[in-house]
Amino acid sequence: MHQAHAMGIYQDRIFPKLNGRLLGSDKLDELRAELIGQAVGHVLEIGSGVGTNFIYYSRAITSLTTSEPNQTSNKIARRSIRYFNFPIAQKGQTVEALSAPDKSFDTVV
Repeated sequence: MHQAHAMGIYQDRIFPKLNGRLLGSDKLDELRAELIGQAVGHVLEIGSGVGTNFIYYSRAITSLTTSEPNQTSNKIARRSIRYFNFPIAQKGQTVEALSAPDKSFDTVV
């Protein structure tokens, strides 16, 4: 198998699912709940992955914008977006490529 093809399969299919599972532990969940629960207003989440953090946001947020260049991760995250009471705008790009006016976000995760 060609190395670039193998890397594409890993990056597009294996990594997003594996990463979502590896980041789930009781201690990490406690830390997420404590830290992410403090977010308020318009929130920018950098590297949102498969949306593991979404459930930890409180009702104090107005909206969530995610910056995640991995399209497979975004696709997996989209499956849960409809279950939240705040709008979520997925940006399929790195945060460096994100175009937003200064002071657009109240909290960055």
